[in-house]
Amino acid sequence: IVMTLIYVPEGFLARMVPQLNLMINDVPFRIAIGLFIVWLGLGPMMSVITRLIEEIAAASDHFALIAAGV
Repeated sequence: IVMTLIYVPEGFLARMVPQLNLMINDVPFRIAIGLFIVWLGLGPMMSVITRLIEEIAAASDHFALIAAGV
């Protein structure tokens, strides 16, 4: 994971904006960009997972009411 955080942004940004090539040689900058990309990816996933958990909880409550005969 750490290697991905360091090396993925380098190739991506170097191809998109060649002027950033010197800035990308700074390792903390690479790690920060990698973490930012991971954060962007985790945001929608956390939303989907949260919604899924809420749906499962609602279905469980509904099933409990049916089982209780209410």
